[in-house]
Amino acid sequence: MKYYFIVLSTLFLYCCGTTKPPLFSANSEKFKNKYIEFIGNDEIPIASWYHYVKTKTTDNTYIVRTFFPETKQITSEVIYKDKSTKIAEGIAKYWHENGNLSKEGVYSNSKAIGLWKVYDRDSGTLSAKGIYENGLRNGIWEFYDSKGRLKKTINYIADKKDGGFQEYDSLQVIVNEGIYKSDTIFQQSKVDTLNQDVYEMPYLSEFKNIEDAKLRHKSTQNALLQYISENLKYPKNAKNYGIEGTTINQFTIDKDGSISDIEVIIGICQDFKDMNLKILSNMPKWEAGTQNGKKVKVSYTIPIKYKLEHW
Repeated sequence: MKYYFIVLSTLFLYCCGTTKPPLFSANSEKFKNKYIEFIGNDEIPIASWYHYVKTKTTDNTYIVRTFFPETKQITSEVIYKDKSTKIAEGIAKYWHENGNLSKEGVYSNSKAIGLWKVYDRDSGTLSAKGIYENGLRNGIWEFYDSKGRLKKTINYIADKKDGGFQEYDSLQVIVNEGIYKSDTIFQQSKVDTLNQDVYEMPYLSEFKNIEDAKLRHKSTQNALLQYISENLKYPKNAKNYGIEGTTINQFTIDKDGSISDIEVIIGICQDFKDMNLKILSNMPKWEAGTQNGKKVKVSYTIPIKYKLEHW
């Protein structure tokens, strides 16, 4: 029997701080026409840079578009009502770095409102949709698989799972339904076998002699954070161009403890992607996770944040 256990709840965050370079020209001649093909006829460019362009429209709104600079793949397009572009107001779209649409909706006073749609990174199909009220999910949200089939509905109140939910199989037959209370399942029709399984998280081999699983897991977290902080360097090119942001990375710990399927889901720029791949490819040795005493594959998702100090 094949086992595969996904872990997404344990996220490591690293802030790589370094002094921001001297203030650069926000409307550099060097990048004046870099993204010209994305600008509409009713827009006037007011700021152009390595990874973004800002424009003013004829109705006195402002549009900020960001890009993965090396490929010129657009990653966001947001409308603002103020010149400082701090108050989002209107339609917003975001793209995965592979070109597929990521999500779209509307902002009012920088808070999501109304219907928002989320799309699968690989297939590009709709993966979720629902209503935001004042920046929080409210009402019934629908979730879909990569083939566009409804897989579950969940009711939200003030961004928490609260109320009824239903889960569907590939033939759209309800296989489970119940009630959430404050993000916790209160009751459900399907027999919950989760508590009958015994999971043991992967851990770094250097802690193999620690018998207490919780202490072993905590030691692994701390050691991994230290490893990242000691080895991650702010890429010079990204620093010079003032690029910041949170990258999202995934890797799998196989049954033999080896690392595979390393992927930078959100890289922001090529320099960040290259640095993350280098760091994750050279991690210390791991021991595999187990499920009911049998070794299983475990997938990790780790955000790594690059932040310049604004002095």
